Amino acid sequence: MVKIDLGLTKDFISAISWIEEHRKDLHKQYQGKWIAVYDNKVVAVGKKISAVEKKAEQKTNHPFREIPVVYMEDSHCIY
Repeated sequence: MVKIDLGLTKDFISAISWIEEHRKDLHKQYQGKWIAVYDNKVVAVGKKISAVEKKAEQKTNHPFREIPVVYMEDSHCIY
């Protein structure tokens, strides 16, 4: 078996889990926007991912690669 290290921290994985647990409420509040989550809190919100990443870095003093940023789909998303 080959192991692949994605460089994900426990905090990053914990934040992803928190997002999934609260997705329904997050979707209601942030539909159609990008959100960044750090320490189980939404730390940045916006329409452009680059702006959300920058704001999240400023608020947390961590590089954006350590902060999950996800899009809360709107009704116009087609898969």
